[in-house]
Amino acid sequence: MSRSIYNNDKSQKNRSYIHIFFDEDIARLLVNPCYGYSRLLQATVDNCRSIYTARIYMQICRHADGKKWAIPYPDLRLLLNVDSPKKKGSTESKQRIRANSVPRYHEFRRRVLDVARDELLLMVQNNTTNYYFTYTEEFPSNRHSTPSHIIFNIYETHPSKKDLYAYENHLSQMRHYAGHILKIGQDRYNRVFKNITLRNYTYVFQRHLAAWIYMEDHGDKINNRDAYYLKSIENAIKEEKISHEQGVIQMELNL
Repeated sequence: MSRSIYNNDKSQKNRSYIHIFFDEDIARLLVNPCYGYSRLLQATVDNCRSIYTARIYMQICRHADGKKWAIPYPDLRLLLNVDSPKKKGSTESKQRIRANSVPRYHEFRRRVLDVARDELLLMVQNNTTNYYFTYTEEFPSNRHSTPSHIIFNIYETHPSKKDLYAYENHLSQMRHYAGHILKIGQDRYNRVFKNITLRNYTYVFQRHLAAWIYMEDHGDKINNRDAYYLKSIENAIKEEKISHEQGVIQMELNL
């Protein structure tokens, strides 16, 4: 059994592939459903419309036991091979997004991360795969539009209708409070709320209620209610993220 890996080194034009040869016994282990590489995994990769969904899914499988996967944003682009030029005649050429079409993070998020997230969630709901994910972003500061890290929250089974309803209901209440009570612009509060996931929404909603009650009781002591509320939600998201498997996340993010 051999495995071919594409070599992106332009200085080795005549050696675009590296061939790795496995012993027959090792090859059997690699393709045995009992050892990680299963028929379901192969079916998932084969059914992905986007090559980036397939690549993210493979990484999700590697980190599924930890329930989270944190990676620097530049490393993620490199891992997904987003910035490599298309090779003429390659079977990937029709699926790969040109590097110059996603130079900014908001395009990468929309065309790579969101597509992969939605595609895997749909496949889970159709019982055609076993993992899906949501993601949060770690920004160096409030002034940066490009994150330093992407944190993937990994789920093994699809959410129940009850869980999805509760999640959407809680998020709807928070949107109503932010938009209609505090009069915060949608773009502004969505920048914070987009990091509320099925994993953390219960904790964040409790902090939302606590902030609401505090502002009602001590509103005269708060100079900027909008900033206070959004900061409370941001802190809640960060606290939950750090507290869940704190050692792993701190190591990954160099906190």
